Amino acid sequence: MYLLELYQNDYSKDLVVFDSLEDGKDFVSKITGYTLENDFVQGNKVEITNI
Repeated sequence: MYLLELYQNDYSKDLVVFDSLEDGKDFVSKITGYTLENDFVQGNKVEITNI
């Protein structure tokens, strides 16, 4: 299972759980204005959306 979390400044919120990473990526890609940036934080790949 994969958890989609929202991080904004000092705020974080668990939003939804997906059975597969592909399901999560498909869901997020449908958000209006979605773009994807890859970043590395403490050795972990992080996908960031800018809406």
